Amino acid sequence: LTFLLSGVGACYAQVDRGSISGTITDSSGGVLTGVQVTATNNATRVSSVGTTNETGIYRISALPTGNYSVAFKAP
Repeated sequence: LTFLLSGVGACYAQVDRGSISGTITDSSGGVLTGVQVTATNNATRVSSVGTTNETGIYRISALPTGNYSVAFKAP
């Protein structure tokens, strides 16, 4: 299974919170639903989790400012 990650980014608000979002598709461009997306803060090792919806989109909000590792787990 191959993942194509698009639209990943962080948006920092005035309260030093941000989000990571994107769309997950397979190699033929079809969306993948139910993929678990985990964002782990590299400094604190605290993780937040989201799941792709019926259009392959995920969003993890209210993340403290920092650098994150993002992992994906398909059902």
